[in-house]
Amino acid sequence: MLRWGNANGLSFNPLKSQMLVVTRRRLVNKINLSMNGVHIPMKDQITYLGMTFNKNLNWSQHLADKTSKAIRALMAVKTMVGGTWGLNPGKAKWLYTAIARPIITYGSVLWAGKPVNRSTKQLFNRVQRLAGLMISGGVKTMPTAGLEIVVGLIPLEHFGLELAAKARLRSSNWLLGTWDGLGRTGKGHQRYLDDIIGKNATVCNIAMLSWRKEWQNLDTCRQTKIFFPEPNLVISKYLLSMNRTKLCVIIQFYTGHACLKYHLYKMGLVEDPMCRLCIEDEETASHVALDCPALENVRREYELSNSEVRYSLSWHKNLCAFLLRDNVRRLVTERVEHNVEF
Repeated sequence: MLRWGNANGLSFNPLKSQMLVVTRRRLVNKINLSMNGVHIPMKDQITYLGMTFNKNLNWSQHLADKTSKAIRALMAVKTMVGGTWGLNPGKAKWLYTAIARPIITYGSVLWAGKPVNRSTKQLFNRVQRLAGLMISGGVKTMPTAGLEIVVGLIPLEHFGLELAAKARLRSSNWLLGTWDGLGRTGKGHQRYLDDIIGKNATVCNIAMLSWRKEWQNLDTCRQTKIFFPEPNLVISKYLLSMNRTKLCVIIQFYTGHACLKYHLYKMGLVEDPMCRLCIEDEETASHVALDCPALENVRREYELSNSEVRYSLSWHKNLCAFLLRDNVRRLVTERVEHNVEF
């Protein structure tokens, strides 16, 4: 290497050089390597162009480091917002997607070549949760998946996969495959991305399709799924146009983590979950918005009984107006035991 560098006018600095052995073995014999009489240390991981490489090439340490850095950036941004004051939700989301998220998705063309493991998924959820609470001003008990779907935060693993597929598509004309990518663990990185591109009509919908499939297969967030059967960024954009006080009420209702008796009963704060208006069914978000007979006339006033347009943007606008009505808002936000008159 030194002879090649001298012949081509390139010099190497041994003090800035490190050695990494990529192997599946747990124990690796030490290799004595020197350059111009200077010993080159053997490392378990090295950083090159902002990417952390370890001997297993599994990117777990890289993603852990980038996630910690993104959280620090997010906490600095969080000082500009509060529960009812500060930047509006739309600008708060922009700060997250423009500052914190790119820190994690940097180099996604490398780490998004295979599904992330459970520990990495937990790190991603932590970042998304902090961002969702910052954007919405919601309560800490809200589920992360419900926060993501309401405020329109695409899960990081799906967003990173779409960025990787776009990068592979841009390079497909000059970076041709010379290896079939078959090995002990299946297809190689390049073939994996090529297959994903081939299965989708356009790479611009990879993240949304993956997110929709994950959301529909999710066993939790039953209340949120009633109002959001699938991700809808148009509706999320409308919700983020509200001020923080109104959005906090709306998102508590959508996730079911409001002062409704069913949720309070699950927390052990009330003795029964029955609706305080009709005393016929459990007081859930779906019951108040769709089924409670005591609110039927009010729902007709806001055209919420029209099942043909249910879950459309216009229906969600009417639902938000219904929830922000004084009596309904008091039902959602105040923990009371007595009946509420309408």
